[in-house]
Amino acid sequence: MNGLTKILTFFILLLFCFSCKNEKENKDSISRVWNFEEILPLFNKKNDTTYIINFWATTCPPCIKELPYFEKINQLSNSKPIKVILINRDLEKHFESRVIPFIKKHQIHSQIIALHDENMSKWLDMVYSKWWGALPFTVIYNGNNKRFYLEPFERYVDLEGEVLDVLNEN
Repeated sequence: MNGLTKILTFFILLLFCFSCKNEKENKDSISRVWNFEEILPLFNKKNDTTYIINFWATTCPPCIKELPYFEKINQLSNSKPIKVILINRDLEKHFESRVIPFIKKHQIHSQIIALHDENMSKWLDMVYSKWWGALPFTVIYNGNNKRFYLEPFERYVDLEGEVLDVLNEN
C-alpha cells in the first residue's frame, strides 16, 4: 500500500467507527419502559423547569408534523429551564424497525421514552382524566400550573406561545 492508500483507508475506518458510535448513542439515548408508573414522576416535578411532554407515534401524521416544533423548543432549553420529553407509543415490536430509524433520520435530540405499557385504561387518568389515548397529546407544566393539549400544534408559534405563557406565569 502506498501512503495515499493508507491515509484513505485510515479515514474510511475512522468514518465507519464514528457512524457506528453515533448510531449506538441514538439508540442508547432512548429509554424503554414497560410500566407507566416508572415515568409517572415526570408529570409531577416541583422545580423551576417547565416540562413539555408529548405522546407521539411514527404512524401518526399530525405527530410527525409537530415533532420539529418540539425539537426547536428543546433548543430554547439552552437559555431557559425547559425540558422536552417525547413519549413514543409505537408498538414494542416496531421499536427496532420503525422508531430507531425514524429518530435517526429526523435527528431527534430531545429525551425520548418508548412506552410499551399497553394497559392504557390503567394509566390514562394518571395523566389527564379527559384524555382517551388519541395522539398526539401534550402536557406543558411548571409546578402546579398544568396545561393539556388534546389537539396537535398546527404551527411552531402556537407551541412556543403556550410554553412562554407557562414560563411567564411562574
